[in-house]
Amino acid sequence: MIARSTATAELPPTDDEKLLGARLRQFRQQRGLSLKQLSQRSDLSVGMLSQIERGIATPSLRALGRLREVYGVPLARFFGDEAAAPGFDDVVQRAGHCRRVEFPEVRMAKELVSPASARTLEMMVIVMEAGGGSGPEPYTHEGEECGHVLEGCIDLWVGDRSWRLGQGDSFQFASSTPHRFHNPGPARARVLWTVTPPFYGRKI
Repeated sequence: MIARSTATAELPPTDDEKLLGARLRQFRQQRGLSLKQLSQRSDLSVGMLSQIERGIATPSLRALGRLREVYGVPLARFFGDEAAAPGFDDVVQRAGHCRRVEFPEVRMAKELVSPASARTLEMMVIVMEAGGGSGPEPYTHEGEECGHVLEGCIDLWVGDRSWRLGQGDSFQFASSTPHRFHNPGPARARVLWTVTPPFYGRKI
């Protein structure tokens, strides 16, 4: 699934973007919400929500998190039911078969290395190109998270503190504390990141 920002709205929507928009519109309609009501609950503008549902733009990571909270579902529900895929295994995730969510506007991708059945925690490998990261604004969500830098280095902000972490460094913090992260470069960074509760896993 490719995510792009509203800055590229002049490009024709891709099939993935149309599908994501249609699924998000279905979630809203199933709950009997108007765009205005969803805007009030999610703190996202009506215009942005309309563009997302029409496939003109896809939501940022922060916006996806807000919609997930409003609808009360894991993010995997926005991208399809992974449990129905051939060869699904609720215990083992084989190399080369992990789900991948890309965010090219922030030069970042997430390789979801936990099986889609993740219940209380979830692992992913976050890959950031030089200059990539979660974006300029900190964000929050429920739970706790930790990580281990596999390659390169990242800058991490949690609350009013910040650190530069290199290969082999680790971290852990409450996700309710405002946080963000960034790869200062010049090389690619890869971080094994674990969150609880699952952000992309199926709702059990």
